[in-house]
Amino acid sequence: MPKVESAPESDPAKRFWIRRRIVLGAVGLMVVLAVSRFVFGVFKHEPVAQLSATFLRFEKSVGGTSTVALIVLTNLSPDTRYERLLNSSGLMPNWLPRGSHFRSDSSNGVSLWDPYRPATGFALTISPAPLVVTNEFELPADGRRGRIVVQYFVKEPPAPAWLQGMGKAFGLQPGTTYDGRLLECDEEIQCPLVRADGTVEPARLLPKAERKGP
Repeated sequence: MPKVESAPESDPAKRFWIRRRIVLGAVGLMVVLAVSRFVFGVFKHEPVAQLSATFLRFEKSVGGTSTVALIVLTNLSPDTRYERLLNSSGLMPNWLPRGSHFRSDSSNGVSLWDPYRPATGFALTISPAPLVVTNEFELPADGRRGRIVVQYFVKEPPAPAWLQGMGKAFGLQPGTTYDGRLLECDEEIQCPLVRADGTVEPARLLPKAERKGP
C-alpha cells in the first residue's frame, strides 16, 4: 500500500523572515517617500517673487499718539497667503500681516520690534492675499533706523500623483502646506524720536548715502 506523506508544517523561522521583509519593505517605501518629498521640495520651480512691499507715506495713528508708515503690498502670485487676525464679524484690523516687524541694527546685533498688541476676541487665519492692499505699520518712537519686514506664506504645490498614491497606500493623507517667508520693504526708515523735553523728531526716509543696505 503506497505511503501517504503529510504536508510539511510551516516553519516559524520562515514566517518570521517573511514578516520582516514586509516590515523592511514598508520602511524602505517610507524612506523613498520622505526623500522624494525633500528632492521635489528642493528642486521645484518657484517664481522669482511672490510679493512686493512699497512705502507710501507717513501718517499719524487714529488716536494721534504714534506715527504709522503706510505700506502697499502687491501680490504677484496666486499662491501667496497672509496670516491675519479675524474677529466674529469677519473684519481684519488695518495692520500688516501678523509676524511683520521692524528690523534694525544695534550694538548687540539685529533688533526686532513688533507693533502687535495682545488682542482678545480675534482668531488667526491664513487667507489668500489680495492683489493690492494698503496697510499701516506703527513705528517705534526711539529714532532707530531700519526696514519694515513683512511676513507671508506661499502655498506649496502638491506632490506628484504617483507619490500621493504611494502615500495613500500606507494611510498617509496629503495635506496643504505653506512655506513661511520674509520680505523687506523697499525703503529704509528713521523712526520718530521723542526727546526728553517732549519735542519729537519726525520720521523720515533715509537717503541712499545714509543707508546701510541697497
